This record gives sequence, C-alpha cells and structure tokens, in this order.
Amino acid sequence: MSEPSPFINDTAPVSAVAPAPETSAGLTPAQPREAEPIDPSSLVGLDADAIRQTLGRPGFVRKESGARVWQYFALDCILDLFLYQDGAGEPFRTAYAELRSRLPGEPGRCPREGGFPAPGG
Repeated sequence: MSEPSPFINDTAPVSAVAPAPETSAGLTPAQPREAEPIDPSSLVGLDADAIRQTLGRPGFVRKESGARVWQYFALDCILDLFLYQDGAGEPFRTAYAELRSRLPGEPGRCPREGGFPAPGG
C-alpha cells in the first residue's frame, strides 16, 4: 500500500478547496499612462531642496561664484536649471529653467517627478 503524499490531499472534497477570488463587475485594471511632460517654468523660484524633492539628485552640477547649474538627463531630453543666491547665506533658487531635446529637430519631453534616472544608473 502506498503512503499518502504529504503535499497533495487528493482525497479532500471539492468544497474544501479555496474559492477563486471574487472580482468586481465593471472594474478594469488601471492602464499605464504616458508621463506628463514637465513644465520648466513651474520650477522657477523653487529652492535647491524643493528641486531635489521633486526631481531627485541632478546628473551634473557646475558650481560658480553665487551660481549653480544643474542638469537632469532623461531618455529624450536634458533639463537645465540655473540657481542663484539672492545674498550670502541665502538658499540657491531656480532663476531659469530650460528643456532641450537630445534628438535633433524634435522637442524634448521630460517626465514629471521622479522620471530622471539616478546618475550612473
């Protein structure tokens, strides 16, 4: 006589099997949407901390006396931010933001919040 398998209980009545999860009629799974492009003018006036919270770390930083140039890189665009200090000890704030395409002759479309890959990644 063979011993029963410890993993399969093929003698259990059908009612002992867990029912399939119920689905709500009329609901469909959410479809992924294309990311809204970022509006560079929405970044003007934000300080460096707010920019980091919105976009993450920049991929490139150039420091000059009283100024910073930050660049963010996405698949088809480059976002340039120019930050300046109003005075010594004041936070750097975005005075100008420009969106450039990486593809000649096509407008660049940068994704909103969190769409920029981390440097080196």
